Amino acid sequence: MRRSAPTRRYGCGCSPKNASRRSRTPPAGPPKGHARASCRRADLKRSAGVRLAQDSTGIHDESKAQRPLAAVADWRFGMDIRRAKEVYESGGNVTDYLRQARGQSRNDAEIIEIAYDLQAGSYSSAALKNADRLESYADQVAAILSPCLRDGDVFLDIGTGECTTLAHLERRLSSSLGRMLACDISWSRLCYGRAFLDHAGCRPVDLFAADLLHLPLQAKSVDIVWSSHALEPNAGNELAAIEEILRVCRSCAVLFEPSYEKNSPDGRARMDRLGYVKDLPGAIAAAGGDLLACIPIREPQNPLNPTHAYVIRPPASDSANTAAWACPVANDRLGEIDGFLYSHESGLAYPVLKGVPILRKSAGVLATVLDANTTIPA
Repeated sequence: MRRSAPTRRYGCGCSPKNASRRSRTPPAGPPKGHARASCRRADLKRSAGVRLAQDSTGIHDESKAQRPLAAVADWRFGMDIRRAKEVYESGGNVTDYLRQARGQSRNDAEIIEIAYDLQAGSYSSAALKNADRLESYADQVAAILSPCLRDGDVFLDIGTGECTTLAHLERRLSSSLGRMLACDISWSRLCYGRAFLDHAGCRPVDLFAADLLHLPLQAKSVDIVWSSHALEPNAGNELAAIEEILRVCRSCAVLFEPSYEKNSPDGRARMDRLGYVKDLPGAIAAAGGDLLACIPIREPQNPLNPTHAYVIRPPASDSANTAAWACPVANDRLGEIDGFLYSHESGLAYPVLKGVPILRKSAGVLATVLDANTTIPA
């Protein structure tokens, strides 16, 4: 059982951020090292393959030509991805288009993935052009998060996008934090995110592609879960999302998400139209969480989409697991075989693309003999 610790501000059992903790088994996976690289202002190029440069207009991708969208994309998603790209590039709302194309009223994982993948690179560019706004937001986030953090805590950012907010937040968090993880549904955005973190000189962050409704981590394997408008487009899945977050969370979840109930009539109408979440307090209570605080953020980027910080204590539990990759289907720990991450329980193998594990159910390849000797006898 985890020992009790002095309570600070939110009553979530979090000790002062520099308090000592009992030792714990080092997590499996990449080393967590904290050495900071010097901030590079020149052009940079990562092995991830995205070349970023900073000019008067911000970050741009010098390596990206017009990306052909083959018919296989139409086959996988059952819709015209090329048309969705045209809608986005003409300034239209791509999630609106995709919902109409599929004849549904709510966003699903595929719609969210397509919409954000088509935007890959745009958030990095905007972040450089609006650095002051991001700095102010990161100040507010850090002030709310810091009382919940302890030395050695495993920190998870869900829906990190291109890591633009995480990069500004990271240097405001204690250097004594433990392993930092961040996931997004779009691999393309994580590719930009890796370059943005390097550009900012951040400490190592383990990135992985995942669906927030099926996180590839075992129960009670991270201490702090944080989000910034990650739950936002998941109307109808509020309870499932909160349950999954509280499943993996040991200590505290701090979710910076829009508040439907505290929005204006025009703002609520917009959230309804875009398929945004509502009644998060109700979902938190239904999932067994304790909402300790709901704090409005000053000067939201969009007055029709006001951000609130939901500080949540998860249900009490005596269990704890290491923050190692787990199969999103069978939830057993994944092992590495021939460059894939493999689940012995499900027989599924998950690819690692340019250093980023793709740990979504849809990415699993049934490979029950991956670890077997398939040599044909002479």
